[in-house]
Amino acid sequence: MSDPLSVAASCVGLITAAGATARAIMSFVRDCREARADLTTISRELADLQIILELLKSDEEEGSLPGPLRTQIVAIVDSCGGLISSIDDLLKRHKGKTGAIRWAVDGKREVEGLRRGLEAYRGSLSLAVETVTL
Repeated sequence: MSDPLSVAASCVGLITAAGATARAIMSFVRDCREARADLTTISRELADLQIILELLKSDEEEGSLPGPLRTQIVAIVDSCGGLISSIDDLLKRHKGKTGAIRWAVDGKREVEGLRRGLEAYRGSLSLAVETVTL
């Protein structure tokens, strides 16, 4: 069984990472405006994810999360953290003078896969919140 502190700590860590990535997206879009439409959905997913993580953290602090669900939440949060790191890496690879060209060549395609993954993780964590609410 997962330690309750690890659930709360995992949520806090991912909330922080999601916030940092959202800020990095804003900075990136200022320099590479061609990416705005592609990254707007990622920004929304990150904002929704932060809300869900806050709810899960609160549920854990109140003792509302059943043991088996804790383990699943920590696994999802850890995997989602890896995906958020991939988003950060993508942004770093496409910075610079040729960033817009590189974005058009492969960034759009790659960010779509990351968006789908982020959406799946957010959906799974949202289901966990709904399970606790029932």
